[in-house]
Amino acid sequence: MLTHSQARSIAEALWGTGGTNSSRTNRAGAFYFSCSGHGGFVIDARALTHEEYLKFRLHKDPEQAQDYGKAIMHEYRRRSFKVTPTQLANMQDFEFFVLEEDCDWCIAPLMAGIRTLDGYMTDEAAQNTFDRWIKKDAAA
Repeated sequence: MLTHSQARSIAEALWGTGGTNSSRTNRAGAFYFSCSGHGGFVIDARALTHEEYLKFRLHKDPEQAQDYGKAIMHEYRRRSFKVTPTQLANMQDFEFFVLEEDCDWCIAPLMAGIRTLDGYMTDEAAQNTFDRWIKKDAAA
């Protein structure tokens, strides 16, 4: 499962470093970040049930990664790392979702009940965002 540090490195690679804040969520493996340029959710697909995963996939493609135990490799990684033969033998492919704060964030609460603990992500706000951004794009 993604750690906070690993998810933060993905968020900062995508949305900028400096001044990054995170908000706790109600699900292990799901993280919400506000970075210098943007923000949103980074969610390990392994944190989702099969049904939740299928619902996510209707609206968003997952990112691909490899878990080597202490390190993960993904297309946003900025630094290389050495892999031992043991780590290579235990490597597991996995997927994660990146849901940007302006439109995609609504997928997390609506499709899996994942939200931040600050009370900002109401069902009404999520549905309004979904109807405005996601549903509109699906109809096009």
